[in-house]
Amino acid sequence: MYSFHLSIDIQQPIDTVIRLYTDRQLFPRWHPGLVSDELITGKNGEKQYRMIYGKGRRKLIMTETILRKELPDHYDVRYEMKGVINTVQNSFSSTSPGVTQWNAEIEYSFKGLKNLIATYMRSNFEKQSVMIMNNFKGYAESVR
Repeated sequence: MYSFHLSIDIQQPIDTVIRLYTDRQLFPRWHPGLVSDELITGKNGEKQYRMIYGKGRRKLIMTETILRKELPDHYDVRYEMKGVINTVQNSFSSTSPGVTQWNAEIEYSFKGLKNLIATYMRSNFEKQSVMIMNNFKGYAESVR
């Protein structure tokens, strides 16, 4: 298991940040490589999405499950793909007028061969999360 905390300030009011963050139609604007995002039937009534990312000829298919949506304090999700489970606890807070802080508690767990590879790839997981947060920040701050 590998876990870390990230935080970023976004120069937008909290209501705007939450609206942009939760609008799935906007995901391609800040999720690099997202090809499709479709609602699927989840277990136990959970809201799940099948997300497909493309990079060249490679495709990455993952399932996103929304675990808890009590914004702005909680937007907790789990991403699952072959051999990897990634859980993220997101929270948003207004730090000053027009500024929102996004905090993310991120945890990765691995199975099988991915467990061996993960030891050498830890910094990549954090870099990917930082990139997504920075992409969202850039997008959110460009909206007027």
